[in-house]
Amino acid sequence: MLRILLSIFAITLINLSYCQQLEFKYFNTSNGLPSNYIFHVLNDQQNYLWIATDKGVTKFDGSKFDNILDTVMVYKISETKSGKIWLCTYEHGAIQVNKKTLDITQTIIPKSSTSVYDFKEDDYGRWLIRTYNGLEVIDNGKSKIYKDSINQTPNNHIIKVGNNKFIFRINGLLNIYESTSSTFSVKPLNSDINTYKCFTGNKNIYFMGDSLNLKNNLAQGKIITRNFWGYLALKDSSVTLNNIKTLKEATSFCSWNGYSLIGTIDNGVQLINNTPYLNTSNGLRCNFVTSICTDTFNQLWVGTFGGGVQKIAKTNYTILPNISEIVNTVNIDNKGNIYAGTTDTLHIITQSKQHLKLHQAKFKNIRAITFDNSNRTYIGTFLSLISSKNLLDNHEPLTIFKHGNGISGIIPNSDGTVWISSYGSGIWLIDKNNNVSELIDSLLPTLMINRIFKAGNAIWATTDKGAIRIENGKQKMLSSKNGLISNYTGFIFEDYNKTIWIGCSNGICNFSPTTDSVMCYSKGFKGNKVVSIFRDNKDQLLVLSNTTLHILSNNQLIPLNSYTLVPSSDFTINNAQYYPKTSSLLLATSKGVVTVNLQNVKQGDIIPELYISELKSDTAKIDANNQPIILEPENNKLSIKVGIHYLSNTEDIKWRYWLEGTDKEWSEPTSNFELNYPQLPYGKVKLWAKSINPDGVESQPQLLLSAIIKTPFYQRWYSVIIELSLLIAAIALIVKFFTLRRIKKRMHEMEVRQKIHAERQRIARDLHDNVGSQLTYLITNLDQLSNEGNSKAKDLSAFGRNAIGQLRETIWAIHSDYTDIEDFVDGLRKMCYQYLNGCNVEHSIDAKIDYPISLTPIQTLNLYRIAQESVTNIVKHSKASMVKITVRVNAHFTMTIADNGVGTHNPNDQGYGLNNMKNRAKEIGAEFIIETEKGTGTTIKVIFPVNKN
Repeated sequence: MLRILLSIFAITLINLSYCQQLEFKYFNTSNGLPSNYIFHVLNDQQNYLWIATDKGVTKFDGSKFDNILDTVMVYKISETKSGKIWLCTYEHGAIQVNKKTLDITQTIIPKSSTSVYDFKEDDYGRWLIRTYNGLEVIDNGKSKIYKDSINQTPNNHIIKVGNNKFIFRINGLLNIYESTSSTFSVKPLNSDINTYKCFTGNKNIYFMGDSLNLKNNLAQGKIITRNFWGYLALKDSSVTLNNIKTLKEATSFCSWNGYSLIGTIDNGVQLINNTPYLNTSNGLRCNFVTSICTDTFNQLWVGTFGGGVQKIAKTNYTILPNISEIVNTVNIDNKGNIYAGTTDTLHIITQSKQHLKLHQAKFKNIRAITFDNSNRTYIGTFLSLISSKNLLDNHEPLTIFKHGNGISGIIPNSDGTVWISSYGSGIWLIDKNNNVSELIDSLLPTLMINRIFKAGNAIWATTDKGAIRIENGKQKMLSSKNGLISNYTGFIFEDYNKTIWIGCSNGICNFSPTTDSVMCYSKGFKGNKVVSIFRDNKDQLLVLSNTTLHILSNNQLIPLNSYTLVPSSDFTINNAQYYPKTSSLLLATSKGVVTVNLQNVKQGDIIPELYISELKSDTAKIDANNQPIILEPENNKLSIKVGIHYLSNTEDIKWRYWLEGTDKEWSEPTSNFELNYPQLPYGKVKLWAKSINPDGVESQPQLLLSAIIKTPFYQRWYSVIIELSLLIAAIALIVKFFTLRRIKKRMHEMEVRQKIHAERQRIARDLHDNVGSQLTYLITNLDQLSNEGNSKAKDLSAFGRNAIGQLRETIWAIHSDYTDIEDFVDGLRKMCYQYLNGCNVEHSIDAKIDYPISLTPIQTLNLYRIAQESVTNIVKHSKASMVKITVRVNAHFTMTIADNGVGTHNPNDQGYGLNNMKNRAKEIGAEFIIETEKGTGTTIKVIFPVNKN
């Protein structure tokens, strides 16, 4: 049966290349190149890429092209030992540019020709310039020309063969330049016949490149011309050329991954033996290759004439051909044969590159493949367990156990028994006779087993509800309840000291069977689940998720983003198997089988360099090269774009920043390289940055920007002093103004008071002198008439005496500006004594004064009259035997007049006297209160607020 299958599916010999495959990236004018016609590509000492075109030159940092000299044809870019960049141009001589700013710093127009093909500099500052007409040496501004009668080409270069030693071709012969601090010499090289024949008389022979080394001061190595390649050995002034190989229209040369690559005019990139390596049939955009070079990332850069520039990188992976469907599981036997199981087929790829496809019905839905110590094959499908001693030797595979729920894992034992796990029936042990000797299902938390593993003496099963350890008939369940990151588990790996690594959905956990302790690691994990855990040949613990490979280092999972596993995100990793013999990783993916070379797997240590690519204040651009930048106070805003110098892929690069003077701490890692600061603080600010490479390695802080925002004029120290002085002067003037105003007001008030006081004095004096004397005169005459028996005169005399008493009281009230409270109380006592003494009415005056006050004349007179009217009413109407007058001074002035008379039921029925008292109270802003009830006496209160001042 198997022979028939083999004949049907033809075990074909395929050119299975297990070497690494290539990735291509294309750059042309749409990406920023000034032209698609490239003359030269150079990777400088700082790992920038310089590209010479027919429309100027560009510097590429991995993310941006900086173009200059767009009207100049540049043949070649030369970098001196000191790092200076010289441009060799068609008709503008040699131009030196500043690496950082791209400004032209120097221009040399050789006397021999304006077309420059190459530029070199010795250790003593002499310039060697290859021009259209020969070689020109410039020493301290003086030129010496060595003419070449054979027409030159842009690729006729000068080759360095030692310290201050260079070789070049003049008139078809090799010449050597040698120099000391004081002099230099140019002389022909002695060569053997073979070498002489190669160089002499052929105008198409010129240098493109070399890979020379110095050993015992002997320059030796590969030298390339347009028409041949050979090993050159130089000693003193003698040169030999061996192992010569003929080339076809070569233009450039470099070594890459052990290959000597040659760029050609119309055949793309070739090997030394003219074997095609890269051309338009396998990824190159243009076969006219003008220049090739490599960079520190071991990437090949190819410049073409009309097709722009291509970056070519060797991948870590190889896609096995003829397997394009979804692969569920993959494994490799101890002979190196690869087995891949898909939905419909079992693929076997042998070491001899044979590819066998088995389409038998029994090989449908393969989910597990494994081998025992004798290399016997076990295959688990959805329906059954299949075994074969050797499928490659035409042995019919034997179905040893049928199962309807799908086999998910297989573990062959040394005694011939086999453990299998299923997707719905738990775990089975199949004995030598293919019978079920043990079934484990009753105590399992779920019968859906993802995979089964053997670690030490225990069997481990991974499920969606945790990991199950089965040993000596005992089961132990590990889940999120006792320390796992998640309940989902998919992989088990036994490490040193019998510790167990458990792969979960978002990280790994380390379990110690001796202590039952669990330690988990999830920081840095990328992906949805752990597919595999293993140690490589360098003893690194590697963790594979469904998207990314990780290294466990310093208790952290480091995603190796720079170590590409599959061509694109369309390749989902379903299963994996590490093969330590070749340090390779087999991946079962959604698009076939991928083999990954892990010989050089490590965390990438090349860190991106950051710089300011664009700087704006408002809309005005600022030159970030001239730092510190100085901003005016009204332009204290910045828009910053940060560039990345990193010639490899930049998609996974992140950075963090800290603006000293504004930010309190470093930002979180971000892939957004634009910053906007709408209002920067005045003074000095510095922008610090840390770049983070794709594998998470962070750089030391680097200063990107230093800026000074000028302080506004009104905030500068001398301005502050002036402003304070003006403010103090203004305050002084205001104080003076209001003080003078207040003084004037007080003086005016004093004048008014003095006038009022004088007027009161005059009125009091007039009342006393005129009205008082007249009343006294009338009373005297009335008294005489009364003594003569005139009863009417006696009454008028009494009335006059009363009037003169009231006159004295009025004069007393208005005599002064203010009346002290004590004087007022004294006046009340005198009035009560005068009115109540002899009327059989007892009286008392009680004064409680918290602080002294003064009463105005109108307050004094009205309060006195209210008290006088009250006492008069008491004497006339109340029939009281007791009067009590109380004066209280606190927050208010309160005068209370209370008697124990007959009172009245209607206090609102007020006569003229009470209305008069009420009006007097109102006149001085006081509250007038009368409390009375028939048979209980009457109380009168006068209350008004007191001004302490």
